[in-house]
Amino acid sequence: MSKFATIHDHISSDREALAMAMASGDTTKIGHLEWELEWLEQFRSHHPDDDHDPHPFELFCEAYPDADECRIYDV
Repeated sequence: MSKFATIHDHISSDREALAMAMASGDTTKIGHLEWELEWLEQFRSHHPDDDHDPHPFELFCEAYPDADECRIYDV
């Protein structure tokens, strides 16, 4: 279960953390947060009516829908 109630909470928290990382010069954290924000924003734009905080696997499959891990087969 996610520690955030909604995707909006997650994005807001990541933006705050990114600002702090930029202020401190933490390049590793900056890179991670920029990547995560990009994927969260992409998910939100493709699912405007879905407010849940997506799992990292959902974000991965949103970015790479043809990946073997993301394929769904009807049985």
